Amino acid sequence: MNPSIRRPQSARPDSPGPVPRRTLARRRLLQSAIALPLAGGALSACDGDSESSAGDGGGEHNPDAVQRSTETAGVLAPDANAVTAASFTSSPVAVVAANEDAAVLAPAASAAIAMGVPLLVGDASAVAETLASLAAEAALAFGEIELDGVDVVRGSSDPDKLSESTRHDFSERRPIAAEDLPAELRGLEPGGGVLLTIGEDPLPGEELDGERRLPDVEPAAGDAAPVALAAAGAEVPVGALAAALAAGATVTELPHPDPRVSAESVEAVTAAGGPVLALGPEFGEQFAERVEMARTQPQVPGGGQLVLPGKRIIALYGHPGSPVLGVLGEQGPEESVTRAEEHAAPYRELTEDVVVPSFEIIATIASSSAGRDGQYSNVSTIDHLRPYVDAAAENGMFAMLDLQPGRTHFLEQAKLYEELLLEPHVGLALDPEWRLKPNQVHLKQIGSVEAAEINEVSAWLAELTRSNDLPQKILVLHQFRHSMIRNRQDLDTSFDELAIILHADGQGDQGSKTATWEALKQDLPEGIHLAWKNFYDEDIPMLDAEQTFKVEPTPVMVSYQ
Repeated sequence: MNPSIRRPQSARPDSPGPVPRRTLARRRLLQSAIALPLAGGALSACDGDSESSAGDGGGEHNPDAVQRSTETAGVLAPDANAVTAASFTSSPVAVVAANEDAAVLAPAASAAIAMGVPLLVGDASAVAETLASLAAEAALAFGEIELDGVDVVRGSSDPDKLSESTRHDFSERRPIAAEDLPAELRGLEPGGGVLLTIGEDPLPGEELDGERRLPDVEPAAGDAAPVALAAAGAEVPVGALAAALAAGATVTELPHPDPRVSAESVEAVTAAGGPVLALGPEFGEQFAERVEMARTQPQVPGGGQLVLPGKRIIALYGHPGSPVLGVLGEQGPEESVTRAEEHAAPYRELTEDVVVPSFEIIATIASSSAGRDGQYSNVSTIDHLRPYVDAAAENGMFAMLDLQPGRTHFLEQAKLYEELLLEPHVGLALDPEWRLKPNQVHLKQIGSVEAAEINEVSAWLAELTRSNDLPQKILVLHQFRHSMIRNRQDLDTSFDELAIILHADGQGDQGSKTATWEALKQDLPEGIHLAWKNFYDEDIPMLDAEQTFKVEPTPVMVSYQ
């Protein structure tokens, strides 16, 4: 709203929004080098020092050492086989679970994690290709399964039998309920000796004769361990989690299934020496691309490369040097930074999200006169806006450029500020109240815009963001009547590069503002978030921070005018 052109006080609608990273310890499973044959073929023992055969892609290849992949790309890996294929390049030994039955998978997962070797799940046809690619010579098999091309030792949930077959101490047996398995798995580490089992009856395994055991292997070493990402609240597939832990993965839980969501997730992805694994389908087919974005794009204010989720934006609204146009113009840039921070401070006690003080800067101003171009809009120069844009950047704040275009197309005005929009903290705000049709003038009509025109701006801004390797940008749409955005259901919200926020501009008594809010949130297109505006002079009374955050849904952005 432009307070220099007044509208009625009670404008009503015309139609009634991480688990800390933990590096898993990795150590040698067996110190000695012993050659013991398996039925059907002999496997040579490790005959070199483990440090010289580290699985980090360097040095001479040791066929008896587990080799991890040094590829650092993002991989959607919702099951054990996908995790193993991405994490290991070779291993003389693999653990195979015949199925996902918890009674079979629990001891198999325990063994794979303890030995630090690949885990595969499924029947012979499901695991054959990966076993071959690993050049595996032996398999520890749990459940009813026949495997060709490898020597098979039958895995057991009997701790004595499993310890004997692997030469690894599984003296600690921990019977658990099936539903506890994922949480219990997180406590297991390569080199550990906890055997998780479901139920009381152990898998039979086999009686060993002193020769039929798994060969000694050199565990993987070096910096090529994967990073595994899980989405908070999502069910992590047991096999995928177990296979990731067996590969020595760091497991990071994200509040949202996108590696760009926070500074912590970006750090985890950037530091990865091995593949970045998405443990669940909710990360989507864009996961690999998003991992690359996390590594190459600058971060936004508040951390990460996503504006939303995880942040709350508290903004001063106005035009530089014009107090009548809002509180942002009542003081200079540095003083505005201080004032924005004062407004943001009380919100930090109300949310776990990162609260980011920000500016919404009126860049083009609705005018009561046509002007030389006949467009009823005064265009500010970049030099006039620059001090506030720069102050926002220097203080970790967003800056949104608000357009009041009169008879001009929104996209035409947006392009005037491309230089500023190329900065990672700068976004756009479109104010349809001041978008006139031919022959309309301000105050005689309340402006409006077609969804198609907004979509043109969205597409242009998304392409600008994408082609310049910029992080996600804010696009604010102001509205206090349904008629201001025509065909709102046709808004294109598919742009991964944009965080689209609908800003409810209602003012006056709180009953009127609530009516506006309730009306505007009805049939809101998926992917659009809601923002609230507090007016110093027009609201009766103006809400404080706690009252503002009691609005449902909680606004992702609050601006002050």
